[in-house]
Amino acid sequence: MTAEPRLLARSLESCIIPFYDSLKRFLISDKSITDTIKSYAHIVCDVHRTSHNVQVLLDNGMPDLKVGLLLRRWPRAMSKQSGEFKKAVAYLKELGFNPSKSIFLIALVAKSSGKTTWQKKIDLFKKWGWSEEAIVSAFRRYPWCMLVSENKLMVVKDYFVTRLGWDPLVLARYPIVFSFSLEKTIIPRHSVLEVLQSRGLIKDAHLVSPFTIGEKAFLKKYVDCFKEEAPQLLKLYIGKRSLSQ
Repeated sequence: MTAEPRLLARSLESCIIPFYDSLKRFLISDKSITDTIKSYAHIVCDVHRTSHNVQVLLDNGMPDLKVGLLLRRWPRAMSKQSGEFKKAVAYLKELGFNPSKSIFLIALVAKSSGKTTWQKKIDLFKKWGWSEEAIVSAFRRYPWCMLVSENKLMVVKDYFVTRLGWDPLVLARYPIVFSFSLEKTIIPRHSVLEVLQSRGLIKDAHLVSPFTIGEKAFLKKYVDCFKEEAPQLLKLYIGKRSLSQ
């Protein structure tokens, strides 16, 4: 109650209990419902707004399970002003996002992060030379990129562009790289690529695919298959990763 004292002004019979019961359709268990309310009690204070936003999602084809996931993991997004929320859903559908797919949830959370937060990242991308079309394309490919902090975006961009000399537009085509840890993934993998290139085992250390594949795939393709030519690669890779711990 101390986190959201306005709950005390809500009627138990006419507000809280009916809303609690309505959540059962999406959250199923009492524990999921109480956990959601505990994590973001504000959702109960704006019952009508939340209920309206839930209905918008249902009207646009979002399954109950996906609505439940949104309520459970990102309840803050559900308490946005109804008009803005409806516009966000319409905007995402125009971009081709399907409300029945999980990626729609990520895109919606990103778009609901607030006008200021959203615009700051748009402005940041434009400073890098990204066009409106490139920004929209990056968002379509990997909406998580709009949930990454501005600081993380800058750190990753500076490494690839300033240190490695990449064209910033490459990052627009592969925005997934912004989700990777610089210390645990990007630097260790590039260290391996540099050794391979220096020995003529690969032609270009500025490849994108080594950064976007899974851990097992990377080790198999760029470490294990070069054991004879460069036996120190695994030790180098592990050593670079251990520096981040």
